[in-house]
Amino acid sequence: MTYVFNSEAGFKDEFLAGLTAAYGRYLRKVPSASGVMSVSAPVRGRASVLIGGGSGHYPAFAGLVGPGLCDGAVVGDVFTSPSAEHVYRCVKALDGGAGVLLSFGNYSGDVMHFGTAVERARREGVDARIVLVTDDVASAPGDRRQSRRGLPDPVLARRHHRALPEHPRHRTRLPNRTEHTNRPHWARGPRRARPRHGADHIRLRG
Repeated sequence: MTYVFNSEAGFKDEFLAGLTAAYGRYLRKVPSASGVMSVSAPVRGRASVLIGGGSGHYPAFAGLVGPGLCDGAVVGDVFTSPSAEHVYRCVKALDGGAGVLLSFGNYSGDVMHFGTAVERARREGVDARIVLVTDDVASAPGDRRQSRRGLPDPVLARRHHRALPEHPRHRTRLPNRTEHTNRPHWARGPRRARPRHGADHIRLRG
């Protein structure tokens, strides 16, 4: 079998080092954390968007950071949630005074670690908030939509997340607006979503 990494133990760190070396004009390493952030972040007075999850879901999550996308991403080991400590450090690094929105898939490890980091940041005065991505219809029935995991929606939802903080009138409504973006993208596994009449209407194709 052919491998494209040197060792499992150093995979995450080598990936982040290579990514920032190749795309240093767009992003940089978060100091003392397993994450990357846009070279322009944080912007004073504008809310930042932090995404994250385990490594191995490329281009998510670090590949969705940069101009027109998210402000930062925190990553864990392969298919493993990043620790609460590293999430917290990324939140602190991205806070420009207007708060940080954290968005991630609805998985138990991510929910626990991101939630712990948010509680800690809030105690220190950071306006940190969470929006879960819950678009996978195969993982829970319609009456338990909030229990669904996140699969294809992140690219569309996170592009919307990143655009909203640019407009001051949307800052206080950012969590509600991003949750609204998440709802129409419910999709199933291999099916692909095609926009119809804008991003708020999605038709599922078999």
